[in-house]
Amino acid sequence: MKKRKKSNNKKQGNINKGQGIAIIIIIIILIKILTRCDFDEITNKNQDVLKDPKFECAVKNLSKKECNELIKKKKLDKEKFKEIIEKIKKEGVKKIEEDYGIKDKYLCMLKDASNAEIAEWTLSVSKTMGTFAQKYFVENSCCPEKGKRFAIYDKEYPAKLKWFDLIDQDLYFDSLELSDNKVRHENFSIKLEGTDYKKFNKLYNKAEIAKKDHAAELISTNTYVIEEEKFYYTSNAFFRENMKDNNNFTTLIDADCE
Repeated sequence: MKKRKKSNNKKQGNINKGQGIAIIIIIIILIKILTRCDFDEITNKNQDVLKDPKFECAVKNLSKKECNELIKKKKLDKEKFKEIIEKIKKEGVKKIEEDYGIKDKYLCMLKDASNAEIAEWTLSVSKTMGTFAQKYFVENSCCPEKGKRFAIYDKEYPAKLKWFDLIDQDLYFDSLELSDNKVRHENFSIKLEGTDYKKFNKLYNKAEIAKKDHAAELISTNTYVIEEEKFYYTSNAFFRENMKDNNNFTTLIDADCE
Protein backbone atom coordinates (compact mmCIF):
# COMPACT_ATOMS: atom_id res chain seq x y z
CA MET A 1 0.00 0.00 0.00
CA LYS A 2 2.84 2.34 0.84
CA LYS A 3 4.57 1.76 -2.49
CA ARG A 4 1.37 2.52 -4.44
CA LYS A 5 0.91 5.77 -2.52
CA LYS A 6 4.46 6.81 -3.36
CA SER A 7 3.83 6.07 -7.03
CA ASN A 8 0.65 8.14 -6.98
CA ASN A 9 2.44 11.06 -5.36
CA LYS A 10 5.16 10.88 -8.01
CA LYS A 11 2.56 10.73 -10.75
CA GLN A 12 0.70 13.72 -9.30
CA GLY A 13 3.96 15.64 -9.09
CA ASN A 14 4.67 14.98 -12.77
CA ILE A 15 1.17 16.24 -13.67
CA ASN A 16 1.61 19.44 -11.65
CA LYS A 17 5.03 19.96 -13.22
CA GLY A 18 3.54 19.48 -16.68
CA GLN A 19 0.72 21.96 -15.96
CA GLY A 20 3.23 24.51 -14.69
CA ILE A 21 5.31 24.20 -17.86
CA ALA A 22 2.15 24.55 -19.99
CA ILE A 23 1.10 27.73 -18.14
CA ILE A 24 4.59 29.23 -18.59
CA ILE A 25 4.49 28.44 -22.33
CA ILE A 26 1.01 30.06 -22.65
CA ILE A 27 2.21 33.19 -20.82
CA ILE A 28 5.27 33.46 -23.11
CA ILE A 29 3.06 33.10 -26.20
CA LEU A 30 0.63 35.76 -24.89
CA ILE A 31 3.47 38.18 -24.20
CA LYS A 32 4.78 37.75 -27.75
CA ILE A 33 1.31 38.26 -29.22
CA LEU A 34 0.57 41.33 -27.09
CA THR A 35 3.91 42.98 -27.88
CA ARG A 36 3.10 42.72 -31.58
CA CYS A 37 -0.48 44.05 -31.23
CA ASP A 38 -1.63 47.48 -32.32
CA PHE A 39 -3.87 48.38 -29.39
CA ASP A 40 -5.36 51.39 -31.20
CA GLU A 41 -6.40 49.07 -34.00
CA ILE A 42 -7.97 46.64 -31.52
CA THR A 43 -9.81 49.50 -29.76
CA ASN A 44 -11.10 50.88 -33.06
CA LYS A 45 -12.29 47.45 -34.16
CA ASN A 46 -14.14 46.99 -30.85
CA GLN A 47 -15.76 50.38 -31.24
CA ASP A 48 -16.83 49.51 -34.78
CA VAL A 49 -18.43 46.31 -33.51
CA LEU A 50 -20.32 48.20 -30.80
CA LYS A 51 -21.63 50.69 -33.37
CA ASP A 52 -22.84 47.93 -35.67
CA PRO A 53 -26.68 47.73 -35.55
CA LYS A 54 -26.41 43.91 -35.69
CA PHE A 55 -24.56 43.99 -32.37
CA GLU A 56 -27.42 46.06 -30.89
CA CYS A 57 -29.90 43.54 -32.31
CA ALA A 58 -28.07 40.71 -30.57
CA VAL A 59 -27.88 42.55 -27.24
CA LYS A 60 -31.60 43.43 -27.35
CA ASN A 61 -32.49 39.94 -28.63
CA LEU A 62 -34.51 41.41 -31.50
CA SER A 63 -36.31 39.34 -34.09
CA LYS A 64 -35.14 39.40 -37.72
CA LYS A 65 -37.96 41.80 -38.64
CA GLU A 66 -37.22 44.12 -35.68
CA CYS A 67 -33.52 44.04 -36.48
CA ASN A 68 -34.14 45.00 -40.12
CA GLU A 69 -36.29 47.94 -38.97
CA LEU A 70 -33.54 49.06 -36.58
CA ILE A 71 -30.90 48.89 -39.33
CA LYS A 72 -33.18 50.87 -41.66
CA LYS A 73 -33.77 53.56 -38.99
CA LYS A 74 -30.03 53.85 -38.24
CA LYS A 75 -29.33 54.26 -41.94
CA LEU A 76 -32.00 56.96 -42.32
CA ASP A 77 -30.73 58.83 -39.24
CA LYS A 78 -27.18 58.76 -40.63
CA GLU A 79 -28.36 60.02 -44.03
CA LYS A 80 -30.47 62.76 -42.43
CA PHE A 81 -27.49 63.92 -40.35
CA LYS A 82 -25.35 64.07 -43.49
CA GLU A 83 -28.06 66.13 -45.25
CA ILE A 84 -28.13 68.65 -42.39
CA ILE A 85 -24.34 69.00 -42.40
CA GLU A 86 -24.29 69.46 -46.18
CA LYS A 87 -27.09 72.02 -45.94
CA ILE A 88 -25.13 74.01 -43.36
CA LYS A 89 -22.01 73.91 -45.56
CA LYS A 90 -23.90 75.09 -48.65
CA GLU A 91 -26.44 77.54 -47.22
CA GLY A 92 -25.09 78.47 -43.80
CA VAL A 93 -26.76 78.58 -40.41
CA LYS A 94 -28.97 81.51 -41.46
CA LYS A 95 -30.94 79.31 -43.87
CA ILE A 96 -31.62 76.77 -41.13
CA GLU A 97 -32.96 79.56 -38.91
CA GLU A 98 -35.26 80.70 -41.71
CA ASP A 99 -36.67 77.19 -41.90
CA TYR A 100 -37.90 77.70 -38.32
CA GLY A 101 -39.71 80.81 -39.51
CA ILE A 102 -37.64 83.20 -37.39
CA LYS A 103 -37.01 86.65 -38.88
CA ASP A 104 -34.57 89.37 -37.81
CA LYS A 105 -37.28 91.84 -36.84
CA TYR A 106 -41.00 91.91 -36.04
CA LEU A 107 -43.41 94.85 -35.83
CA CYS A 108 -46.03 94.25 -33.14
CA MET A 109 -49.27 96.15 -32.51
CA LEU A 110 -51.75 95.92 -29.65
CA LYS A 111 -55.21 94.65 -30.53
CA ASP A 112 -56.73 97.29 -28.26
CA ALA A 113 -54.51 100.34 -27.95
CA SER A 114 -57.11 102.76 -26.53
CA ASN A 115 -55.59 102.87 -23.05
CA ALA A 116 -51.99 102.00 -23.91
CA GLU A 117 -49.00 104.33 -23.74
CA ILE A 118 -47.17 102.31 -26.39
CA ALA A 119 -49.35 100.95 -29.20
CA GLU A 120 -46.61 99.36 -31.30
CA TRP A 121 -43.02 98.22 -30.97
CA THR A 122 -40.40 96.14 -32.71
CA LEU A 123 -38.74 92.94 -31.57
CA SER A 124 -35.22 92.48 -32.93
CA VAL A 125 -34.00 88.88 -32.97
CA SER A 126 -30.38 87.79 -33.29
CA LYS A 127 -28.48 84.54 -32.88
CA THR A 128 -26.44 83.95 -29.73
CA MET A 129 -22.79 84.27 -30.71
CA GLY A 130 -23.39 82.43 -34.00
CA THR A 131 -24.07 79.07 -32.33
CA PHE A 132 -26.28 76.52 -34.07
CA ALA A 133 -28.34 75.74 -30.96
CA GLN A 134 -31.86 77.18 -30.79
CA LYS A 135 -30.77 80.10 -28.62
CA TYR A 136 -31.32 83.75 -29.47
CA PHE A 137 -31.34 87.32 -28.19
CA VAL A 138 -34.47 89.45 -28.34
CA GLU A 139 -34.47 93.23 -27.92
CA ASN A 140 -37.72 95.16 -27.47
CA SER A 141 -37.78 98.74 -28.79
CA CYS A 142 -40.18 99.71 -25.99
CA CYS A 143 -37.46 99.35 -23.36
CA PRO A 144 -33.96 99.51 -24.86
CA GLU A 145 -32.46 100.09 -21.41
CA LYS A 146 -33.08 96.41 -20.66
CA GLY A 147 -30.88 95.40 -23.57
CA LYS A 148 -31.00 92.02 -25.27
CA ARG A 149 -32.82 89.26 -23.44
CA PHE A 150 -31.74 85.61 -23.75
CA ALA A 151 -34.37 83.53 -25.60
CA ILE A 152 -34.83 79.91 -26.64
CA TYR A 153 -36.86 78.55 -29.54
CA ASP A 154 -39.37 76.01 -28.21
CA LYS A 155 -40.55 73.66 -30.98
CA GLU A 156 -43.44 72.31 -28.90
CA TYR A 157 -46.69 73.20 -30.72
CA PRO A 158 -47.41 76.00 -31.17
CA ALA A 159 -43.75 76.86 -31.73
CA LYS A 160 -42.59 79.87 -29.74
CA LEU A 161 -39.57 82.01 -29.07
CA LYS A 162 -39.58 82.48 -25.28
CA TRP A 163 -37.68 84.75 -22.89
CA PHE A 164 -37.96 85.86 -19.25
CA ASP A 165 -37.15 88.90 -17.19
CA LEU A 166 -37.17 90.02 -13.56
CA ILE A 167 -38.12 93.60 -12.65
CA ASP A 168 -38.44 94.42 -8.95
CA GLN A 169 -40.46 91.49 -7.57
CA ASP A 170 -42.27 90.68 -10.82
CA LEU A 171 -41.19 87.76 -13.01
CA TYR A 172 -42.06 88.35 -16.68
CA PHE A 173 -42.62 85.82 -19.43
CA ASP A 174 -42.61 86.84 -23.12
CA SER A 175 -43.46 84.56 -26.00
CA LEU A 176 -43.43 85.12 -29.73
CA GLU A 177 -45.73 82.51 -31.23
CA LEU A 178 -44.65 81.48 -34.73
CA SER A 179 -47.39 79.59 -36.54
CA ASP A 180 -48.22 79.30 -40.25
CA ASN A 181 -51.03 81.85 -40.21
CA LYS A 182 -49.98 84.33 -37.51
CA VAL A 183 -47.24 85.77 -35.33
CA ARG A 184 -48.33 86.70 -31.83
CA HIS A 185 -46.49 88.43 -28.98
CA GLU A 186 -47.74 87.75 -25.47
CA ASN A 187 -46.42 88.97 -22.14
CA PHE A 188 -47.35 87.68 -18.67
CA SER A 189 -46.23 88.43 -15.13
CA ILE A 190 -46.28 86.83 -11.69
CA LYS A 191 -45.65 88.68 -8.42
CA LEU A 192 -42.93 86.83 -6.51
CA GLU A 193 -42.88 86.53 -2.77
CA GLY A 194 -40.56 85.20 -0.06
CA THR A 195 -38.32 82.31 -1.08
CA ASP A 196 -39.47 82.43 -4.72
CA TYR A 197 -38.22 86.01 -5.08
CA LYS A 198 -34.87 85.18 -3.42
CA LYS A 199 -34.37 82.19 -5.71
CA PHE A 200 -35.14 84.05 -8.94
CA ASN A 201 -33.29 87.19 -7.90
CA LYS A 202 -30.15 85.10 -7.30
CA LEU A 203 -30.43 83.35 -10.68
CA TYR A 204 -31.16 86.62 -12.49
CA ASN A 205 -28.21 88.45 -10.92
CA LYS A 206 -25.85 85.59 -11.78
CA ALA A 207 -27.01 85.72 -15.42
CA GLU A 208 -26.54 89.51 -15.55
CA ILE A 209 -23.05 89.28 -14.05
CA ALA A 210 -22.15 86.54 -16.53
CA LYS A 211 -23.42 88.72 -19.39
CA LYS A 212 -21.13 91.60 -18.34
CA ASP A 213 -18.17 89.28 -17.78
CA HIS A 214 -18.68 87.73 -21.20
CA ALA A 215 -18.85 91.16 -22.83
CA ALA A 216 -15.55 91.98 -21.12
CA GLU A 217 -14.13 88.65 -22.37
CA LEU A 218 -13.55 87.44 -18.80
CA ILE A 219 -15.52 84.19 -19.25
CA SER A 220 -16.26 81.84 -22.14
CA THR A 221 -19.47 81.88 -24.17
CA ASN A 222 -20.39 78.47 -22.80
CA THR A 223 -20.05 79.63 -19.17
CA TYR A 224 -22.22 82.68 -19.90
CA VAL A 225 -24.95 80.70 -21.68
CA ILE A 226 -25.12 78.18 -18.82
CA GLU A 227 -26.05 80.96 -16.36
CA GLU A 228 -28.70 82.30 -18.76
CA GLU A 229 -30.12 78.80 -19.19
CA LYS A 230 -30.44 78.33 -15.42
CA PHE A 231 -32.63 81.43 -15.16
CA TYR A 232 -34.56 80.53 -18.32
CA TYR A 233 -35.43 76.92 -17.48
CA THR A 234 -36.28 77.67 -13.84
CA SER A 235 -38.58 80.51 -14.96
CA ASN A 236 -40.12 78.36 -17.67
CA ALA A 237 -40.97 75.59 -15.21
CA PHE A 238 -42.36 78.14 -12.72
CA PHE A 239 -44.71 79.68 -15.30
CA ARG A 240 -45.72 76.30 -16.71
CA GLU A 241 -46.92 75.25 -13.24
CA ASN A 242 -48.55 78.53 -12.26
CA MET A 243 -50.36 79.10 -15.56
CA LYS A 244 -52.55 76.07 -14.83
CA ASP A 245 -54.62 78.51 -12.76
CA ASN A 246 -55.62 81.84 -14.34
CA ASN A 247 -55.60 83.51 -10.94
CA ASN A 248 -51.84 82.99 -10.54
CA PHE A 249 -50.67 85.27 -13.36
CA THR A 250 -51.51 88.50 -15.18
CA THR A 251 -51.72 88.93 -18.96
CA LEU A 252 -50.10 92.23 -19.93
CA ILE A 253 -49.71 92.05 -23.71
CA ASP A 254 -51.54 90.24 -26.48
CA ALA A 255 -50.41 91.65 -29.82
CA ASP A 256 -50.26 90.64 -33.46
CA CYS A 257 -46.90 90.93 -35.21
CA GLU A 258 -45.63 90.87 -38.75
